[in-house]
Amino acid sequence: MTSKPKFRVDLIEQAHRALDALPQHQPQELTKAQAIQKLLGPIRAVQAKGYSLTAIAKVVSDSGIPITPGALRLYASGGKTASGAKRKEKVKRTDKQPAEARPGTPASTPNGARTQPAVPAPKPAGDSRSVDLGWEPAARSAKAAPSPAGSYAGFDVQPDEDL
Repeated sequence: MTSKPKFRVDLIEQAHRALDALPQHQPQELTKAQAIQKLLGPIRAVQAKGYSLTAIAKVVSDSGIPITPGALRLYASGGKTASGAKRKEKVKRTDKQPAEARPGTPASTPNGARTQPAVPAPKPAGDSRSVDLGWEPAARSAKAAPSPAGSYAGFDVQPDEDL
């Protein structure tokens, strides 16, 4: 068994001081989503002056950040995060009932076991648009006798024939 490496405390303190001495990181390039996030304050200020998102998108695009009015609308409305991913709407439950007691959820028995959901009622027999009500599964024609090759899921397997 190999032993894990150990480090002297003075080395850890030296690394700690070196990390603390680093200045705030200022990236030189940002993604489009990050750039628009940084511009949201000025964009909202210009909107307050009465400019449309189409006009704002044109100014931003002319400045070198190509963006459509629709994409700008998504960013301005909070539809996307700084990383470009769609935000998920949080759904707040107002009822305090457990999931099993709410309508539309499967019920459970007193011992906690889940029961099967109710089976929908069969269609009335009067609706015969696509169902042959006179069909009998036991009635087979003499032509459909089982073949020597065997049966597969209710169908008779027939050998290939050369024509």
